Amino acid sequence: MDNKNQVKDNSTQQDVKSLDTNKTSLKNSRASLAFDMLKRNVNDLNDSSMLSSPINADAETQFHTFTPNFLFKISDIRGVLQKNKIWAKKMVDGDSEFFNRLSLQQQPKLLWIGCSDSRVPANQILSLQPGEVFVHRNIANVVLNSDINCLSVLQFAIEVLKVEHIIVCGHYGCGGVAYSMKEKSDLDLPIIDIWLRTLKDLFEDHEEDFKLLKDDKAKTDFLCELNVANSVLNVCRNSIIQKAWKAGQKISGKNS
Repeated sequence: MDNKNQVKDNSTQQDVKSLDTNKTSLKNSRASLAFDMLKRNVNDLNDSSMLSSPINADAETQFHTFTPNFLFKISDIRGVLQKNKIWAKKMVDGDSEFFNRLSLQQQPKLLWIGCSDSRVPANQILSLQPGEVFVHRNIANVVLNSDINCLSVLQFAIEVLKVEHIIVCGHYGCGGVAYSMKEKSDLDLPIIDIWLRTLKDLFEDHEEDFKLLKDDKAKTDFLCELNVANSVLNVCRNSIIQKAWKAGQKISGKNS
């Protein structure tokens, strides 16, 4: 057993020395903080077999490949985690059974389909607690009957959670809507271009209506409204909710 442990210790020490060597080339880079954290993790390993392969002369290249950007601001992440602890304590101080009750089952009566915009958080806007609203968000609160992500949320909300109300919430000043109205952009965002194609179609379908509006803000606001209306129609036309309505399930719009 001692010999095996010695071999493991030597392997770990060699990996740490390799890290020291490769860190020199990263000294002045943004990666240095995360590299230090990686080194500390290697130092803490009790079993060198946890390393998928020895960190060697190619470590710098490998490191840049797999290190997520959030590691570069680890101090900010710690601040977020601290805020979570403060929030958790506040909830328990106000209701000692809050988390115990929440862990049993969620029973929301409301499905919220909204924008990913950080300024439009569902629970805060509705003044609801965790467990009281089921949430789906994406760029520009688009509902497409080809979006398996949205459809899976819709099916779970209706068939499992038995929600009674569905809200599609848009907002003025939506960056996704504004972006979709640009003929040309300095940004190269092909995936987003595909995602927002439906908004571009709405804009083109209502071209004559847009011509009556004088300024860009009014046009953007109008497209925000058209987008919400179109997403509501897509929810209502979807086979999942049509099936529920046909079965007499109580969901806002029919049988309510």
